[in-house]
Amino acid sequence: MSVPVIIGFMIVACVVIYFAFVEILKYLSGEETHLIKEDKEIISIENLKLPSPIEKMTEFLISSIARKVYSVFVKFEYFKMTEDELLEKQWHTWQVSMLFMLYKYNQEFYIANKEQVFHKSIYDLDLKSLESLVHDLIIKYKNHVNATKSKDAHCKDVLWSIRDVSILFYFLSRYREI
Repeated sequence: MSVPVIIGFMIVACVVIYFAFVEILKYLSGEETHLIKEDKEIISIENLKLPSPIEKMTEFLISSIARKVYSVFVKFEYFKMTEDELLEKQWHTWQVSMLFMLYKYNQEFYIANKEQVFHKSIYDLDLKSLESLVHDLIIKYKNHVNATKSKDAHCKDVLWSIRDVSILFYFLSRYREI
């Protein structure tokens, strides 16, 4: 082998070692690697698989149903509850799917008097925290919901807490500010 070929191999080896070392340092420091960042981008509202009947509904119908779900939400006066009470699972997947579909349609959801609707812990969330919590809910949906089940099965699947639904409604009323 000639000297230039050996030098070329050494340069390539050094570059590979350098990138491997950088990835090891990122891993040890707890910093996300590029692959994890790609996974987070893949798990977005656009890629979330919702039940087929919901995916086929028009924006107007989804918006109308979400308004009805919201009217029920408001009647319970969740803003008066304790933090522990907010963690109770009272909402089923079919309802939450409607809210995610509304988000998928990029529909604005106007809510007046938010401070009289949402618990202080939700109302005080900054936009970045709110966005992160909704991303966590999308991951929860992706990991725990089988979108191929029937409407009846989704209506029996009480997987969502009052806090989850509060976060979704609050986010839907503010996400365009992000």
